[in-house]
This record gives sequence, C-alpha cells and structure tokens, in this order.
Amino acid sequence: MPTVGSVGPLLIPSFGIEVVRVASRADRISLRTASDGSHEVEIGERVIPTDITGGVWPNYPAYTSVPSLPADQVLNGQIDRAVFRDRVVLIGGSAPGLGDGFKTPLWRLQSGVSIQAQLIDSLLAGDLLRRPSFAPALERLLAAFLAIAAMLQFGQIGDRAYALLCTGAVILLGVGSSGAFAAAGLLFDATLPIAALLGTNLIVLAERTHREIRTRREREAELANALREAELRLQAEAARESLAIALDAAHMGTWDADLTLGTSRQSSRYDEIFGWTGTSSQWSRETLLARDARFDRLRSARECRRSDSGREWHSWQNRRPRRR
Repeated sequence: MPTVGSVGPLLIPSFGIEVVRVASRADRISLRTASDGSHEVEIGERVIPTDITGGVWPNYPAYTSVPSLPADQVLNGQIDRAVFRDRVVLIGGSAPGLGDGFKTPLWRLQSGVSIQAQLIDSLLAGDLLRRPSFAPALERLLAAFLAIAAMLQFGQIGDRAYALLCTGAVILLGVGSSGAFAAAGLLFDATLPIAALLGTNLIVLAERTHREIRTRREREAELANALREAELRLQAEAARESLAIALDAAHMGTWDADLTLGTSRQSSRYDEIFGWTGTSSQWSRETLLARDARFDRLRSARECRRSDSGREWHSWQNRRPRRR
C-alpha cells in the first residue's frame, strides 16, 4: 500500500501514515534513500522501510480480526469510554451495500476502514512484511537456473531420479518461501521458479515424445521395407525355380551377362547349347562374337555398340554354326 502520494510538486502522506504521525506525536514526515539503495519513510524517530515505489506490505492477521463496535451503541453510551483510551480509533462503514469491500491477499472481503486499521496496526507495531529489492532478480535467476538444469538433466538420469529431484526442488522452493515469510516477514514469490521448472519439463517431455514417435515410425518403415524385400525375394526365388523347371522341360539354357563389366553367369545347358563342354567360363563380348556364325557377327557387334551408348534394352537373335 502507498505511503506517500504526489499532487503536483507536493508530496502528501497517505491516510495511514498521517494517522501514525498523529498517534506518535511526530512533527515531521520525510522520505530518504539509504546508502544500500533501500527506501525509508521517517515519522519522527520511527523509520519504516518501503519498497522502491514507496509502498509497504501490511501483515494481515490470518486468524484474528480488527475489533469493531456498532456506532449506535457508542452514540447511545452503551460502550464504556475506557475502551477507547490510548487507542487509535477509526470511524467508517462496513455495510456491503456501500461498495467499500476489497479482497485482501488472504482472499477475504474486508471493508476499507478495516484494511486501513490493519495497516496502521502493522506500522505502529513494526510488523510490516518486506520484499527485498533483489527479490525479483533472485526469482528470475532461480527460474533460469532451474530451466537450464531441467534441460541438461532430462534424459541423462533415470526418470524416477529426475522426478524425485524436480519434486524436491518444488518442495524446497515452497518451504523456503513460506519459511522466509513466517520467520522474517520476507516476501519471495516461488511461483515463477516453479512455473519455469514445470514449463521446461513439459517442453522437453513433449520433445522427447515427438522424437520417440518419429523413431518408432522410422523403425516401422524400415521393418515394412524389410518385409517387402523379403517377400520380393521369395517371389523372385519362386519365379526362378519355375523358370528353371520350364527351361529344363524345354531343354533351354539361361545366360545373364554384363558386357560392360565383363561378368556373366549361365546355366550348364546354355554352355552345352553353345558348344562349351569344359568348365564354365566367364563370357565376354569377344566370346559372344566368336560363338556367333560369321554372317551374324557384324550385326551382333553393332547391337553391342548400341547397348553401350545408352540404357535401352536391345535384343536380337543369334545363330551359331553347327558342329560337324
């Protein structure tokens, strides 16, 4: 809550600060900045620390309420005057219809006069909450550290150990923030570091899930290709066996040659047809032309040259001279 407001060039104390000045019988209110960068409001001999904007944080009681008395009973003399001796008394309305209700950090709807009373009580008792000037920087630093640590450790250690570390960090932040509040009235917001840790975990978890899904799809594609290749090999083997049976029944041979590389393979029946009675040999272009009849060699050589000039398929029939 503000302690001082400005109206043009004038600085005017807030209602609570002025009540404290009157209650303290002080004759001056001053603002100053200490050597360590902190800000303070001086009311006579009383020094009240403020944040960088000149505001203070009242310590709202969780289980007690501000004493209040009905105005009609006071006016009718039903309340002993001794009740007000040596006390600061505020007069105000608390009816809901006045529209003077505000929610406090404790999520309680309280009237404006009740909130002012709690502020004045905190100022007189010196029981204000404090949010150090370095608190925002510390919270951002913790958030960055936890986010970087989460990215570096995720996947490097076991999932159970990582979950325990994250849970411990969240608990430690919550306990530390609550302990600082309870012990010294310090306000440290653990929400930002915890949100940074949990948000980073969600991001890296989504990235790992995406990577695992992509890897699984790649493996499934590889398995499907392997199965397809195996099926094609089985089909080719079955076709080869069927061709071998058909060729054997027709007394025909097979020959497969790469005239560019000089490699070939042929069946034994093919060697017999071409008159090769010795051990199976590697056939070359010269071997092919030598086995042709003389009147077919020129045409065969021309077809071989055409085959070398491109990737087109060429076929021709060759005759071989009959041995006598």
